[in-house]
Amino acid sequence: MTFRLYKNSFLPALTLITSIALTGLGLTDAIAHDKMPAKFSILGTGTIVTEPDVAFISTGVVSKGKTAQEALNKNTSSMANVFKVLEDAGIERKHIQTSNFSVQPRYVHHRPNKGEERRPPRIVGYEVNNTVTVKIVELDNTGKVISEVVKFGSNSLGNIRFDVSNRQELMDEARVKAVKDARRKAEIYTKAAGISLGKVLAISEGRAAQQPRRFKAAARSLAVAEAAPAPVSGGEASISVQVNMTWELEQ
Repeated sequence: MTFRLYKNSFLPALTLITSIALTGLGLTDAIAHDKMPAKFSILGTGTIVTEPDVAFISTGVVSKGKTAQEALNKNTSSMANVFKVLEDAGIERKHIQTSNFSVQPRYVHHRPNKGEERRPPRIVGYEVNNTVTVKIVELDNTGKVISEVVKFGSNSLGNIRFDVSNRQELMDEARVKAVKDARRKAEIYTKAAGISLGKVLAISEGRAAQQPRRFKAAARSLAVAEAAPAPVSGGEASISVQVNMTWELEQ
């Protein structure tokens, strides 16, 4: 028996196999595509504006002396007066925290004339700096406390910072508002596009932020603070939270 192999006789079979393979791949891609739902993500922001009910002030004493001990003795005496004023104002010791304490030499630097040999700086005295951060829970007393500590020994006064005591509660309120804001915006977009929101796929929170407060007045200068309570105002505190939400879309 004689077998004959005709040229290109295998091409129709190969074409059929290739066609079936490609069709199978197309079906696989379609199935994979169907398993991945369309998604939509948007950012929501929630903000709570309130009045601060807590104030923080930084106050202290800077003292100088020929020796470190002399400067320290002066500083200790003045700081004792500051602590007494704070206690008389009803501020508990747990609300008074030392934030800085240092003893540093004071130098005089030699400026040589032309042709004169340069000499190293020499110590002419010492400086002691003792600073405390005070939490004032009765906000109306802030101006009075500032004036009193300056009157009775403090010669260093830092910036005033205002805050809220129920920060966590307000942040939770801001979170709820942020979620509602994200859903509101998402529904606007999907309605305009003629589609619907499905189930929530993901929620992530951004960094919470406290916006700068607006101050109606600032503390008076130390030179006139003794005359009357320094006028201060906490203005407004703004707490914001951002959330990123992702939904499945229903076509």
